[in-house]
Amino acid sequence: MVGFSASVDALQLVSEIVSGGLSGDQLQQLVNGPHASIQTLSQLRFLRDIFLEGAGIAVALHNASTPIHRLPTEILGYIFLFVRDSLSTAEPVHFPGRWPFSVCDLRLFDPLLSVCRRWRQTALSTHAMWSTSTEKCFNPERAASAPLSIHIIGRTLQLPARILSPSNRIRGLHLRNDLILEELPVSDLEHCKIYDFKAKLSQEPLQRLFSGAALKLRSLYLDSFWHLPRDHFPSLLRLVLSGANIPSYFTHLPLWRLHDLVGFLASSPKLEELYICRYPIERLHEAASVERRATPSVRLNRLRRFGFEGSRHESVVSAIRRLSSLILVPPSCDRYYTPLKTAGPDSVDALLRNLPLDTRFTKMRLDFSRRNLLQLVDAESRCSSVSLSPIVTAPEHWACLLELFASSPVLCDVNELWLAPSVYDYKRIPAQTGIPILFSFPQVEVLAITYPGTLVPLYREQTLETELHVLLAPLIPPLRAGGEPPACPRLKTLCVYLPRYVTNVDHLHRVLFSRARTHPLRRLVIGYDPALELEVLADVFALEGWVEEFVCEEVRLPRSTASDWVLDVPGAFRLPGSVYSGWPDWSENSR
Repeated sequence: MVGFSASVDALQLVSEIVSGGLSGDQLQQLVNGPHASIQTLSQLRFLRDIFLEGAGIAVALHNASTPIHRLPTEILGYIFLFVRDSLSTAEPVHFPGRWPFSVCDLRLFDPLLSVCRRWRQTALSTHAMWSTSTEKCFNPERAASAPLSIHIIGRTLQLPARILSPSNRIRGLHLRNDLILEELPVSDLEHCKIYDFKAKLSQEPLQRLFSGAALKLRSLYLDSFWHLPRDHFPSLLRLVLSGANIPSYFTHLPLWRLHDLVGFLASSPKLEELYICRYPIERLHEAASVERRATPSVRLNRLRRFGFEGSRHESVVSAIRRLSSLILVPPSCDRYYTPLKTAGPDSVDALLRNLPLDTRFTKMRLDFSRRNLLQLVDAESRCSSVSLSPIVTAPEHWACLLELFASSPVLCDVNELWLAPSVYDYKRIPAQTGIPILFSFPQVEVLAITYPGTLVPLYREQTLETELHVLLAPLIPPLRAGGEPPACPRLKTLCVYLPRYVTNVDHLHRVLFSRARTHPLRRLVIGYDPALELEVLADVFALEGWVEEFVCEEVRLPRSTASDWVLDVPGAFRLPGSVYSGWPDWSENSR
């Protein structure tokens, strides 16, 4: 560029060329204009190229300076994996069978590939992103050597050849199909889910799922299986058997027997989680009795979670009793049973009366925020917990529960109580008649109350203040001296969640003030909604003077179990006087 000089008109022309490109008209203007020499044209093109390269460098520098591009490639790829988990398209799992393994439609990643060159390169080089896929968008080249999880939905007679390739390390398989996976390479298979299995309903008993030995299989979900496979899975840790999708008009066909179940479980001594959903256990027992075959028992020494949902047409308590005699579990195993009624042979009371005579629970949680959940734990001896789902839809159901709480010998030692009724339950709990729930637990030292997080049209035109007093009112001592003591006379720690619609905390102040002289509270834990009015929040902090230890945190109610908000308060579990934090998690698909 030595010796190059350009007029203002030439530079203006270069600017137009750079901004709009070198069009045919502009080229003709250069040829016929005052600067129409070959040297000038080459110089103008050179200027344009320099400007374009400089613009590209400026854009690259700008992109490199943005926060997202400062992340190392490995961390950016790890973030993309979270995007994959949020796009899960696997079939839902019938509760209480937990199945936290899922796959997604890889076509949902197309926007990530179109953002910029770096994102595209990062996504394509993160092989784990492409390892969970449906059979329609399966791409083994992008997955490279990453272990695969494949979701096969169609009812095909044969698996695609690209899936059956021996080079594929298939780790997870979600199959909605009727074929037997005889040709599938299963040497690396860890998680397998087969559901809606209806093809061979009237055929001979199922022999094997796989032709090879799935020695690494850790999780197995079988839905609508009329016969249990005869494979041995020595490394199996999680087993789900669901009969929820078996058509009712096929009930005349033979099912697997209880001795088949015992034999199948005996081949998996490392089993840690077992879930049986909607299989007619009594029918299976009767069929075994007709065959006059003694049903042995199996001991699962490592089992730590056992969930059972009974069939709609049988006695749930009787089925639980039958399974408990066949499947022997360690004392530390957490159990979940559903559905149970509030009265009769299939009631919560009937189940509790079938527990060992020395059973004594010290912790109880009643959370009806999303689904009815009653949890009982002996936290002092670290023994097993029992979680139930009672059917409570009317005031008479609540009356039966309150009577149970007052009379059951297994609940007389409860010293920690968590209550989270739904917004409808405040109309169902007998307030003036029956036994107030808090009077049934005189040993309680820790009480956690969760008010409903949202309102419903039933309460749009009236305040909830009166209904909210239903639970706390029994804590207030009588006005006259020498009267009956208040509910929970040994109460030392009170935890309360305040939703956004609360207009005052007069009921809390009344409880603290009335108990200050005879039954003082030592510790108050408050969780409040972020949208709570500032005036109400100021009144909350004014309660600090009535207790020795005051904890107040902004929290949001969990979607699955509302009373878990206490787990999000850091100061709620500091000794002394800490709250129990060991409730077993029975939310759907929890890990």
